[in-house]
Amino acid sequence: ENNDAVRIIGQAFEKEFKQLGGKVLETAYYNTNDQDFRAQLTKIKSHNPDVLIMESTAPHPYGLVLKQSAELNYVPKYVIATDQVIDPKVKEIAGNVSSEIFYPSTKIDEKWKESFKIRFGYEPDGFAARGYDGAKIYLTAVQRANTSDPEKVRDTLSHINDFHGALGTWGYNGSGKPQMPLEMVRAP
Repeated sequence: ENNDAVRIIGQAFEKEFKQLGGKVLETAYYNTNDQDFRAQLTKIKSHNPDVLIMESTAPHPYGLVLKQSAELNYVPKYVIATDQVIDPKVKEIAGNVSSEIFYPSTKIDEKWKESFKIRFGYEPDGFAARGYDGAKIYLTAVQRANTSDPEKVRDTLSHINDFHGALGTWGYNGSGKPQMPLEMVRAP
């Protein structure tokens, strides 16, 4: 998706992937409201990559990309996306093509999951857990810094390493990057 958030993620991925010996054959972006991805997919398909990586801020484009990819008879060995690929809208648009997609996931604390379900009446997903933890760790940093000054909160936040929330115990350990266990999962 052609926005700052996705471009930053893409650039970080590409840098790390190349450092690990991978080769990026093509990068294609689309505008948020686009409905047709066939031009980008045809160009990507011409390189015959082993892996197609998709990044979007909403589930709808995942479904369209997967459906149109199948229509173009482009079936890469592996497809990697975010956990939005398991949103029911993706399955509704793409059908069984949305199965077997890999996505990174974090385990949700069972006690937190149970209390979420009791309060809201449905199972929480990764977005609910990350949203909760994001707000809660920020508030923890404000409390520990004893101020809402953005720079002081940021500095405090980057050194939290014992935060316990919906995703278990995690923190930043001074690195500025969240230190939490991720696992690659396959969409059912």
